[in-house]
Amino acid sequence: VAHLSTEIMGMRISLQGGKKLKTNPSKRWPKNQGRKMTDPFLKGAGGKRWLVHKCQPLLPIQYNKYIEPFLGSGALYLSMNPQRALLSDANPQLINAYRAIKRAPNILHELLCSMQGKHNKKFYYATRLSNPIDPIEQAARFIYLNRTCFNGLYRVNREGDFNVPMGSKTEVKYPDNYLEAVSARLRSASLR
Repeated sequence: VAHLSTEIMGMRISLQGGKKLKTNPSKRWPKNQGRKMTDPFLKGAGGKRWLVHKCQPLLPIQYNKYIEPFLGSGALYLSMNPQRALLSDANPQLINAYRAIKRAPNILHELLCSMQGKHNKKFYYATRLSNPIDPIEQAARFIYLNRTCFNGLYRVNREGDFNVPMGSKTEVKYPDNYLEAVSARLRSASLR
């Protein structure tokens, strides 16, 4: 039986015979720790929201700084709520959306509420073609398109233009105070 053992983020991980993954039980997250997860504000293919609760037992309880190079919807980060974090992604529009939520969640919420009132096929395609200059308006456009496009896909053509067709979802705005909760989680994070 093959045996592989390594230490990842201060935890001893063992793989025996290619079948079992064992962790050091003394380093596990306690059950019912009472941490409330803030759901990701984005949806889409490849999201890890469903996986977060399954991988938490593999995560260390103590660490100096959480670093996320492939942020995406931020499901893992939002579930952990670390004291210090560095969050990054190759998509500048995504990082801008996180910055807008961090800095101005209420203004962003108002913009999304307004967009929900206007949502229809004509408005979707006009918004998809638009190119706002203001960073908060850019973030509202990005989030609106994510919430109303087909399956939350993010795809651009060779010119860099978003080109996903409209989907069937119609809910644009978030519940009251939701973006404020995400903003609170982002206060200790550096975004790049």
